[in-house]
Amino acid sequence: MAEYDRFNSLARHISRNARDKTDSQLIPDLHEAFVSCIPQLPENLKHDVAYYFENAAEKAGVENPASFLVEKLTEALYLFEGEHDRIEETFTAADWEYIKEVISDFALEIDQPLLTYIMRRIVSRGLIDR
Repeated sequence: MAEYDRFNSLARHISRNARDKTDSQLIPDLHEAFVSCIPQLPENLKHDVAYYFENAAEKAGVENPASFLVEKLTEALYLFEGEHDRIEETFTAADWEYIKEVISDFALEIDQPLLTYIMRRIVSRGLIDR
């Protein structure tokens, strides 16, 4: 099972079993589910990405922060699995700018083929000169 599928399965499970929780109260569980789904990445990178999208939901004042977070973290998993080109993306320019920064910060700790894939996606958005 692909990690993005596993995350979506965990997210559905979290939502079903949290009937008495508000949408915002699901965020920590979703954060931990995301972190558990990408063992190949540095621990701090995983948490940084989850926190970034949690804060983005708060700043945007979205009505359903848990749904927003699931959408963004799923897309991040597609990217980190090297399959981002298979989906319709929802990342904003600011999201891509953040991805560029965080990947640069952790570049030495990321598998070379994955790093190359992610950097190609970043370059294709014009965020780094070719």
